This record gives sequence, structure tokens and C-alpha cells, in this order.
Amino acid sequence: MDGVCWFYSVLTGVFVIAQQVCRFIALQNEKAAKLQKLNFLASLYSFLFDFFLFKQPFSIEQYIGLACIFALYVVQIVMYKINANKIKIEKEAR
Repeated sequence: MDGVCWFYSVLTGVFVIAQQVCRFIALQNEKAAKLQKLNFLASLYSFLFDFFLFKQPFSIEQYIGLACIFALYVVQIVMYKINANKIKIEKEAR
């Protein structure tokens, strides 16, 4: 069992490094504002893997915290879409 734990630890490290390399390359090739709306995906993936793959139990407080975080992400996405539409309308009016 100890070997499996080490394997998962090393695999996690590899994925984190790969994620950071991909993020660095993306920031070099794209505007940071466009990539900002994808920032929450790490939290989402972490929760989904913990819940479905590893069967990690969560307390009520953790579920409430996750709900608050995801509600904030949804609000940010909606605000981004509203602002994008306003900018598009302003450009068309010119």
C-alpha cells in the first residue's frame, strides 16, 4: 500500500508540473483576461476526482464552502458574459 501512495504522490507532482507548464505557455500565447475565466477548473477537477474517483467523504461545512466557491465562479462567468456583450454592442455602435 505504501508503494501505491508514493505512486499517487509522484503522479500528482507530475500533473501539477505539467499544468503549470501548460499555463505558462498559454499565458505567453494568449491574453491573461481570456484565460482568467478558466482558473476555477483546477478546483472543479480536484473536487470531482476526490468525490467520484477517491470516494472522499466531505462534511456539511465543506459542501457549503464548495457551493459558495462555485456560486462565485458562476457569478464571475455571468458578469464576464454581460460585460463582453456590452463591449460588443459599444463596438457595433461606433
